[in-house]
Amino acid sequence: MLKEAMMEVEAAEKAAAEMLQKAKNDADQIKKNSESQYSQIIKDAEQSIKQKQTDIFNKLEEERQLSANDARVSADKKASDLEDSVKSKEAEAVDKVIAALV
Repeated sequence: MLKEAMMEVEAAEKAAAEMLQKAKNDADQIKKNSESQYSQIIKDAEQSIKQKQTDIFNKLEEERQLSANDARVSADKKASDLEDSVKSKEAEAVDKVIAALV
């Protein structure tokens, strides 16, 4: 009977050791999975940040180009208005000279 009890204790110890080893293996696997998920989250976040930076830079460049185009259009209008004004004053001056000569 003592031998049977000893065998049962040994079997229980072996089962406990196996369960402990399985628990350690499970814990290691959970840790590896967590680290992998963490790494993926960081990688995704970095990629998202880079994409947002690119989007912002593209938007800023688009706005810069629109502002430059607006400035160009405004400058062209002012130049055209100035040219028209100069032509008008030239015509007035010519008319005054002709009127003075007549």
